Order: sequence, then C-alpha cells, then structure tokens
Amino acid sequence: MTMTEDFVGSLHLIAASGKPLNNQKAAVGQVFERFLREADYTLGGDRQRIRVLVAQLELELMQQALPARSDSFADLRDHARSLIEDWLSKNG
Repeated sequence: MTMTEDFVGSLHLIAASGKPLNNQKAAVGQVFERFLREADYTLGGDRQRIRVLVAQLELELMQQALPARSDSFADLRDHARSLIEDWLSKNG
C-alpha cells in the first residue's frame, strides 16, 4: 500500500467513526502530519521530493471527488485538501 492509499484509507476510517466533525477534522490533521513525517523519513528530508509527493496526494484527493459526494468523507477530503494547499503554499 502506498502512502497515498494509506492516507485515503485513513480518511475513510475517520469518516466512518461517527465522531463529531471537529474531532474528525483534528484526526485528519494528525494523519496529514504523520504523512509528512513518513515522507520526510522515506525521502531523506528532500524537500522537493516531499513537495511532489504532497502534490500527488492532492491530485488523488481531487480524483476522490468524482463522482460528487455529500457525506462525512467528502467533508474530510475537502478539509485534507485545504491542509495540503496551505502546506504547499508555505513550502513552495
């Protein structure tokens, strides 16, 4: 399983948890931080390669938007995309 697949799978698990949305969003933030730590470790701190991996994650989340959904997963996917966009803008 790739890091991206693991991230998306984690979003599905969080969405299925039934916890309040704020708690789910906090969990997504933690999963994204774990993703960044693992990317940093796996890629030896190479910021450019980490940025490419994060951009690939963003593309995967965009693909997850098709077909359109309006459920907890969609809310978390959109929140994750927002976290990614913020990270990419700060690490560009």
